[in-house]
Amino acid sequence: MKSILILLISISILAGCVNNTSNTSLKENKVNYPNGKLKLLYYTQNDKKNGDRFEYDRQGNLITKFKFKDDVQCDTAFYYYPNGKLNEFQIFKEGKRVGNMVRYWPNGAVQIKSQFINNLQDGLYVKLDSIGDTLITINYRMGKILEVKNDEAFQKLK
Repeated sequence: MKSILILLISISILAGCVNNTSNTSLKENKVNYPNGKLKLLYYTQNDKKNGDRFEYDRQGNLITKFKFKDDVQCDTAFYYYPNGKLNEFQIFKEGKRVGNMVRYWPNGAVQIKSQFINNLQDGLYVKLDSIGDTLITINYRMGKILEVKNDEAFQKLK
């Protein structure tokens, strides 16, 4: 179910991330750790980041995957645990967070769900424990807190 949701989100935003300057091919760029292992792999076109950007930890595990268009982050950003499981995804448009952000516990259960408009939290922020019980719910409107349910838990988050 998560995979289908992520795929649909990615497809819906992909159109805003397609690079229309097809006259110049993408150049592959690599940055390595001192031990020679790959740290970053990204692509540039006309000296600007375009296309996918992959970041790896020192053991060679993929930890982030972003997409850029003309140096601006776009599409869905994925963050991974070292074991390859999805840790979080966020949607970007023109360099700003938009839409849903979901973070997962290592066991795959949802940890945080939040929504963004123009890089500001907007809508419900829900934090759950590793078995799915709601710890706190915060209602945001354009970055401002409107309502907090379970104020004791909110105080612990500060």
